[in-house]
Amino acid sequence: MQSREGPLVLHSRASSGFDHQRAQSRRALGCCRQRWANDADADNLPSPPPPAVRADPLDAQRAAWRDRVGWPRRLRTTCRVGVARRLAGWERDLARVHAHLLVAPDDVLCLESAALLWGLPTVGAGHPVHVLAPDTATSRHSGGVQVHTSAHADRIIEEIHGIRLTSRADTCVDIARHRHPGIGLVAADAAVGADRTIDSLSLVTLNEERMSARGRRAARWALSRADGRAESAFESLSRAAIEWWGFPPPELQQWIGADGAGGDRADMWWSARRVAGEADGRIKYDGRFGDPAAALRAREDRDRRLLRRGARAVVHWGWDDLTDGDALRALLMSVGLSPDHPPDLARLATLRTTLRARPEGSEPP
Repeated sequence: MQSREGPLVLHSRASSGFDHQRAQSRRALGCCRQRWANDADADNLPSPPPPAVRADPLDAQRAAWRDRVGWPRRLRTTCRVGVARRLAGWERDLARVHAHLLVAPDDVLCLESAALLWGLPTVGAGHPVHVLAPDTATSRHSGGVQVHTSAHADRIIEEIHGIRLTSRADTCVDIARHRHPGIGLVAADAAVGADRTIDSLSLVTLNEERMSARGRRAARWALSRADGRAESAFESLSRAAIEWWGFPPPELQQWIGADGAGGDRADMWWSARRVAGEADGRIKYDGRFGDPAAALRAREDRDRRLLRRGARAVVHWGWDDLTDGDALRALLMSVGLSPDHPPDLARLATLRTTLRARPEGSEPP
């Protein structure tokens, strides 16, 4: 990746939905002594259980070299006993980001590291800490930190509670340029949904105005389809797979029946075929939100209401259906949907490879 910081923009923001979930998680786990323990606005930034930072033993020569090049000491992060194993993959990544900031507070975060602090979902776990440096530095990967450089000063760098990171829009463009298009769509959908000043057109414009052409063409697909109505990373990935299998695009978050209390909302709706689609991630039925059996009964009752209110069929799919060959295509065709354009088999294959590489338990929120 190529990058370089632009003008500093001070910015404060309210807590996002993801921030609230993370704050609840911290309180439930009895975590304390955050970096901003004395800051009244500490919950405005996503924070995992506090890392206990321990620098690797370094002799004087190595320490002097690291100080000379401005490179932080290699970090090992640990959490309180019993806490780390209960963290989701993105929480462990977030812990590494905060640990890095303890020894390099002036670094500028980018890509997944910036996305985590903006409250944007990431796909997969085990990401290095991504840092943006001036073009006079050297791109390198060491100690779990990836440094990116560029000759172009066309990114906005924002500062929140002393943490410097690429703006939400620039973070989306970076991810769309340098990650799989499906992952780019996840970031773009979440950004548009979280920030009213961002829309698909503004992201496309930002991408086209970048001086560097690297990744510009690859990013166009995801940024031009950004839709803030997608409520989860899985819905965004499902939209991508549905298009790549050749099916017509669905309407998102469509009410079936009367709006509000008199109807039910479907994740996706194909009005021409009166088919409702539900992207069901594992977290809905793994017990973290209550009794899984009760959740399944509620789903069945809801499906019956949708059928009474005009849906001809209701189809559900999960993560495995995106990674298991043509399972999603078979499910959609079983309820009467038909492709209207040729499939993009190359993108489908790389999407399956990307999702299969996710460590267990790393499903994004």
